[in-house]
Amino acid sequence: MSFAAAAEGTTVGTARWSTVRPVPGTGISTLTPAELRVLDLLSTHLSLVQIARELGVSRNTVKSQVSAIYRKLAAADRDQAVRRAREEVLPPARS
Repeated sequence: MSFAAAAEGTTVGTARWSTVRPVPGTGISTLTPAELRVLDLLSTHLSLVQIARELGVSRNTVKSQVSAIYRKLAAADRDQAVRRAREEVLPPARS
């Protein structure tokens, strides 16, 4: 499941994704489609240059999008950004 699909509340392969309802104006719901594509690739641990090649854009474009992702998710690094995005799109664990 990509962050883009989850942010839209799309059901893909499992019904649990259909319950995702991002809060407007905060977190993952504020990311642009381009930022969501970059966020998906941040979890792969590719370098920014490799992400740029994968997306067909420049390294500077990816760097700008990563900075925007960090700001919008209040993250200090890629691991924290991915973790915060997953926390928003995954339903809470049952105890």
